[in-house]
Amino acid sequence: MRRRQSVLALLVLGAGAFAAFVPQSGDAAQRADCGHPTFDVVFDDRAELDMACRALTDITEYFRGMGFEVTPRVSLRFADRPSSRSAGLSSSHGYFDRGRSQIVVHRASDVSPWGLPWTPQLAGSFLRHELAHMAVWEVVDRDRSRLRREWHEFIAYAVQLDLMEPRLREGVLAAQARVRSFKNLAEVNEFTSRMDPDVFAVAAYKTYIAEGGTAFVAQLLRGEIVPPAFTYPFPVLPGQVSSQ
Repeated sequence: MRRRQSVLALLVLGAGAFAAFVPQSGDAAQRADCGHPTFDVVFDDRAELDMACRALTDITEYFRGMGFEVTPRVSLRFADRPSSRSAGLSSSHGYFDRGRSQIVVHRASDVSPWGLPWTPQLAGSFLRHELAHMAVWEVVDRDRSRLRREWHEFIAYAVQLDLMEPRLREGVLAAQARVRSFKNLAEVNEFTSRMDPDVFAVAAYKTYIAEGGTAFVAQLLRGEIVPPAFTYPFPVLPGQVSSQ
């Protein structure tokens, strides 16, 4: 049930103005910036706004802890799942469109990642995943050549699981107990990152822990560790394979 805009405004003021928001005339959607002028959230209710701001705080603090100040130059909106999804753009849970500087988070999922039921905690973890993509993109100065796509995915999953509520993370790891860490960094490639996201996520997290956690990610982002080039086991023509 939609609330009157005046009531919404009073509720936000009473909650301590967690983020400034501006009512949209004639629409239930509202806007906020979570205290960052270059961050724009489009949301329907207070729960969505709180989820966005808390997730953004977690991500900016995580990267600050590694020595990176991230300015979130992106818009984020919560959306119902479209009836038809564009191949390569929309995932089961949401996506980061770096060309448009936009994150879209779906309010519900029609799949069960790691075989777990969809909950607000799980949804929040995938929001952090997309915000981690945004943060990595900012840290590498929006340079596609700095880090291959699979390593963006590796870091986003590692951060997602690291920031998960502990009991939820335990459930994820228990559901994929047979998954091991990658034996070497060459195993992180465009094939392993796309074949089974649930498996790749856990393998990425276990490798992240084994390699030193945030120190390992910081070295990747600074270029102090350069992932080995992937050798394709079959002939490819120019233009068939993209580095990003």
